[in-house]
Amino acid sequence: MANANQKSELDKYRDIVIAGLDYTDMLMRKTPIQKHDGEIVNFGEELGSYFSDLKNHALTLHKKNKLSTLKRWFKDISEMSVATGNLDYQFYIETTTGHKVDLFGKLFEKIDKLIKVGQIKTDTQYRTISTMIDFLESYNPPDIERIKALDALQFAYSDQKKIRTNRKNNASIGWSLSANRNGKIKGGW
Repeated sequence: MANANQKSELDKYRDIVIAGLDYTDMLMRKTPIQKHDGEIVNFGEELGSYFSDLKNHALTLHKKNKLSTLKRWFKDISEMSVATGNLDYQFYIETTTGHKVDLFGKLFEKIDKLIKVGQIKTDTQYRTISTMIDFLESYNPPDIERIKALDALQFAYSDQKKIRTNRKNNASIGWSLSANRNGKIKGGW
């Protein structure tokens, strides 16, 4: 038998897994799917049955005290919403269950690390920061301090990139002189 803390955490994960499944079911029912042949279908009843089975399985996991499995399920269920910065998902989970969940903590850690480094080094980081800024702007309330810091990093990176591009262009344009093996000087564009 699980102790009181384990039981409380087990109950929490049962609740948030079921809420996550409900949210995903609700979202998928709203989203028609286009098949390869172009036909658009909506899997309403099939999805309802599928998610009902998943919820029953989650309840079974709860009865068997399978906390680590429920945690893994919640992580898997939440993955798409976290990747897309879907704050509605976290809000739904918290209001439906009454449990606080921190789905975006790692994202904030990543943002703070980039700000601390103070420099963007790659185009991939630049694009990631654009996504982070969009996320922070949609956060309620918007995180103005982080947005300003990330904007400054992007601005500095854009300026550096322009300077490097101009140097490359200027270096390759123009007339040049060279000498061949015989010492004869040749000029050309």
